[in-house]
Amino acid sequence: MAPPSALARVARIGPWLASVVCPGLIAIAVARHAVNVPYWDEWHLTPEVEHVAQGRLSLAELWAQHNEHRPVLPKLVMLALARLSRWDTRWESAASVAVALALLVILAALIAATVPSKRLVPWLVLVASALTFSKGQFENW
Repeated sequence: MAPPSALARVARIGPWLASVVCPGLIAIAVARHAVNVPYWDEWHLTPEVEHVAQGRLSLAELWAQHNEHRPVLPKLVMLALARLSRWDTRWESAASVAVALALLVILAALIAATVPSKRLVPWLVLVASALTFSKGQFENW
């Protein structure tokens, strides 16, 4: 059997490499442009951050409604990051990128496990990467 041509290798490896470009570009953008200033609704977290620093955060504050929901787990994560980083909000941006990267890995595994045509898998992972790490998701970073 003849070795695969360079074009066939690029067609096989290219989408996987391109799938890494999207998260890489977002990670670079976050590293360069994230600022250490609370944004929009993050200002509402100020009393809780202060109470964590003073050691008097209450369960009622964690359970408090925010708009139409009670974001207990996200609030716990943000407060933990605030405590570890002295509320450097760039850590939250980095954590968002890490969560999106974990999501992409899970999506890639699901695509690989459920798509019958293995030739389509890298291309579908590329689409998932492009959508997950789109500039349209800028509010998440």
